[in-house]
Amino acid sequence: MVRRRGARAILLARFLVGLRGPVYLAIGASKYPMLRFELINGAIGLVEVAVLVFLGYRFGQSARLAHQIRWIEIAVGASMLAVLAAPFLFKARLRKQQRTANA
Repeated sequence: MVRRRGARAILLARFLVGLRGPVYLAIGASKYPMLRFELINGAIGLVEVAVLVFLGYRFGQSARLAHQIRWIEIAVGASMLAVLAAPFLFKARLRKQQRTANA
């Protein structure tokens, strides 16, 4: 498929994030020309990013929605911080318990 329809495969990979890795591997394995790949991927990426930014701009004008999203961002950030900090806090607590048990 990649040799016959390289541009379509690149387009498919750009929009289906879950398949991006395997499709890019297939493109590389088929020895698709690097310059052609970069030009097609770059052009598709420019269009894709421009459309996504435009949609974000259009829907970002809603103050109520922006306020709700801001609280969701804060909640997600706090959750990620807790998840990332938990192993370090747990390890520190275990070390402290081991020191008191050995003393």
